[in-house]
Amino acid sequence: MSWKNILLLLSVIALIHGVVIYGCMQSDSDAVDAAAAKAAEELRNRQLSLFYRLFSAPDDPDVPEQFAVQKNVEPWKYGENPTLPPNLLTQSRGAKSVILIDLESRRVIFEYNSRNAVPIASLTKLMSLLIVSEKIKADTSLSMSKMVELSSAARSVENAKLKAGKYSIKDLMYSMIVGSFNDAATQLAITCCGSVPEFVKEMNQKAAAMGLKNAKFNSPSGLPQDGVNSFASAGEVAMLCEAVMKNPDLAKICSTARYTLENGSKRRGGRDIGSDNRMINGRNVPGAFGFKTGFTNAAGRCVAFGVKRNGRTIIGVTTGFGDRNKLFDFSIALTEWAFKNTKVGN
Repeated sequence: MSWKNILLLLSVIALIHGVVIYGCMQSDSDAVDAAAAKAAEELRNRQLSLFYRLFSAPDDPDVPEQFAVQKNVEPWKYGENPTLPPNLLTQSRGAKSVILIDLESRRVIFEYNSRNAVPIASLTKLMSLLIVSEKIKADTSLSMSKMVELSSAARSVENAKLKAGKYSIKDLMYSMIVGSFNDAATQLAITCCGSVPEFVKEMNQKAAAMGLKNAKFNSPSGLPQDGVNSFASAGEVAMLCEAVMKNPDLAKICSTARYTLENGSKRRGGRDIGSDNRMINGRNVPGAFGFKTGFTNAAGRCVAFGVKRNGRTIIGVTTGFGDRNKLFDFSIALTEWAFKNTKVGN
């Protein structure tokens, strides 16, 4: 271990002690100050970020050739945060992390804690979608129309939705994104890489190739694996969104509000699948497209989204809300504010 890594490890240990001491001090108080609690959460996020920088893949990993083109992804351009209106500022305090980006200029319009690792739940499936697309492109035995028998391993995952039977890879891809089906994500991993661990390995290799230094994936679905969550920063999730946008087929999947299974057995409840992303299915936000929602107890309510109006594209990621309605209330209000009060490049 290098001296740099030793120093990072000591920093992590110091941060852990700080959190423990803070918790002990707060346990004697009847009322926990909200600002102090949020500061403790930020401290914890920085601790996790340091941990993953220390123990994630090296800067120059042994990356498969199909991922090499993803190297040197242009970073987002951070600047000074604008002053939000009081109502938006109050709403923002419900998030663990936020980023809003003017895509053409790559400038960050607003951010909070967007460079630190946080649990991302089913936003993980954006990386899974990219891997599946890469495997289809590289392997002539795979195609969107290929029929796949749903395995017992897929049927046994938490919150499985598909009935036993055969499904096309296309059906599984749409089920994974539109319906956020964990069994579809698991089956795609097994079909494309032979096993879930091998698929997860490729997820992390691709993350390393893209320069996503805080990202650490532990399952294709975003569910905890052996009690360990998948992590990434909000800014890194936005990078995944941009990568999805570059592939028209994937962009279409992520922007689909409702999907009807074309082949195979019906899912439990019927063939129709509706997206939980209220930006494109429910709130009818003008110009909204993509990408994914997510929820676990650790991650809270999360959404990655895009909105395009008058030639300008804004993408955003919000994580950690405790309430679904408040997640979308804030994300939509922040986006509307950005279109009205900021210009391209600002």
